[in-house]
Amino acid sequence: MTISKKILIIGSDGLIGNALKKHLIFQEKPVLGTTRHKNHLNKTTIFFDLFHSPQTWKIPINIDIAVICAGETRLMSCKNDPVGTYEINVTNTFELIKKLLSQNIFVIYLSSNQVFDGSQAYAPIDSPYSPMTEYGRQKAEIEQRIMEMKQPFSIIRLTKVLSSKDNLINNWKELLTKGKEINPFKDLYMSPIPLSIVLTVINIVIQQKISGVLQISGNMDINYVDIARLCAKILNCNKRLIKPINSSKIKLEHIPKHTTLDIDKLQFLIGIRPPNVLWTTEMVITNPHVIDGCIGEKGFSAIK
Repeated sequence: MTISKKILIIGSDGLIGNALKKHLIFQEKPVLGTTRHKNHLNKTTIFFDLFHSPQTWKIPINIDIAVICAGETRLMSCKNDPVGTYEINVTNTFELIKKLLSQNIFVIYLSSNQVFDGSQAYAPIDSPYSPMTEYGRQKAEIEQRIMEMKQPFSIIRLTKVLSSKDNLINNWKELLTKGKEINPFKDLYMSPIPLSIVLTVINIVIQQKISGVLQISGNMDINYVDIARLCAKILNCNKRLIKPINSSKIKLEHIPKHTTLDIDKLQFLIGIRPPNVLWTTEMVITNPHVIDGCIGEKGFSAIK
């Protein structure tokens, strides 16, 4: 009897990992997720904690593909604890990746536009690394280490991922509808992408084992204030409730001029265009479930 090869999702508690696992289960694909919360264990979820070395961790049998979704992604956490987060995001993550690759498991690693400094709009895939944050430096180092392994792999760089669970926009919605003031940062930009496009790309990479680096980005940068104004317009709320402030109050490591990435390779290989950031933002506000689920390749031709 042939035993089906499984897809392993490292970090199936997080936004992307959890949504990906649910999608693969819906597709009736053999999948295992990992969690560091022992009360979350079940028949499709096993224990693994990147806070500890993976050297003694036994990889489940019959794993064909592993998607690395775990890690410390909060920029402020990486800034405030560079040693501790380096242990998680670089030391232990790379030990895990080496272990997976040594067993001929195809690795898909989720990275970030933070590997670049944001000085150039639509940063090409082959741009020199230029991280300006601790998180970006950790991501860039892992990318470089993976490439030095000289084995088939996939790195998927993402800009800001929006879903129905986005805390910032949901908080703005709640405050505006109650007639309360909101304070978007006037000097920060993002190039948001819907969770649905991330899931779709990962799904296609899994199916085709597409090797190399891919980038997913919105079609342009949008200011936080413009997102807030769009939110107020859609909700028919008073725009005077929007009181922009400077981000200096939260002492960010770096304020990038641009966050967009060039996705020509993605468009060439898969046929996916950069999703319109206004559409993505509007869906979070008005129809959030639309941006949560995985949709087919052809579906993205409808995104204007």
